[in-house]
Amino acid sequence: MKEERIKIIYVKPYTEPRIMEINNTLENMQALVGGNIEAYMPYDDEVAIICNEEGKLTGLPFNRAVVDEEGKIYDIIAGDFFK
Repeated sequence: MKEERIKIIYVKPYTEPRIMEINNTLENMQALVGGNIEAYMPYDDEVAIICNEEGKLTGLPFNRAVVDEEGKIYDIIAGDFFK
């Protein structure tokens, strides 16, 4: 049986995001973020940011800031993530 593939935007710290296709498996998603995944949905739209659930606790490098409607930072994503 052929594995389902999904198109993602992959974001590593200090680099430009890139569009890529991956196999839609838990193992593959965990490999991309370097650990257990967390679906983070900081905004009202239905787009989830998939990141390492322990990224901040384990000291992964800060990646991108999450800002509110006024542009104020209220969270930071640590480590690689995709959406």
